[in-house]
Amino acid sequence: PDGCDCDCHGDAEFEDEQLEFEGSAAELRQAAFDNWMAAKKRSGGFSGGPAARAAAEAAAAEEEKRRKLEEGRVAYASWLQEKQKTGAGKKKTTDKNKQEEQRQQKMPADSEAAIANWRQRKDAELAERQRAERQRRAEERRAKEAKDEERRATAASAAAAWAKRKETSAKERRSAPSTSTTDDQQRQEEEKRAKSDMAFQKWKIKKSQQKQQLAAGEEDDESKKKKTAVWRPNATSRRK
Repeated sequence: PDGCDCDCHGDAEFEDEQLEFEGSAAELRQAAFDNWMAAKKRSGGFSGGPAARAAAEAAAAEEEKRRKLEEGRVAYASWLQEKQKTGAGKKKTTDKNKQEEQRQQKMPADSEAAIANWRQRKDAELAERQRAERQRRAEERRAKEAKDEERRATAASAAAAWAKRKETSAKERRSAPSTSTTDDQQRQEEEKRAKSDMAFQKWKIKKSQQKQQLAAGEEDDESKKKKTAVWRPNATSRRK
């Protein structure tokens, strides 16, 4: 108690310090034990097999991988935030968008120009083909007209030659003496009479042959009838 001259106060303080030290030591021992147990579990020391150690190593590797990924995400987020603050990424994106807009705006103009050039080229090709076709038809028409003219000239020349020959023949007949015409007529009449006589003689010979054949046929019929009457017996003689 207070006011006491004994040394009990010193003993009490010593006991308090000793208890505090022992409590701190116990906490330290418990923390060390917990750490040791966690290390044992991670290394698979309690299972005592290689499979447990391999599983523990795989788990540790997976944990390390997860930790690195998380660190990478954090680093990327920091970098992106820094870029956005400085405006570098925004400027790059803006430039790209502007280029795309310019390209899209330029495309219709280029397309219209290309279409106009294509139409102009096609019109020129069509005009060239039409001109060549007109030239070909004109050449064919001129060639046909030349052939027709040549054909007409040939026909006219042939007609003129024929008319000239006919006129010459008529003149020759008119200028020939009349005796020649009379002789020709007599010769023609004699030829007609000779042909008629020859035809009559042939007809007479043919008729004579027909009569002879007819007579021979009748004789054959009579002889056949007689032979049949003599050779074939009648019904009465057959019964006898």
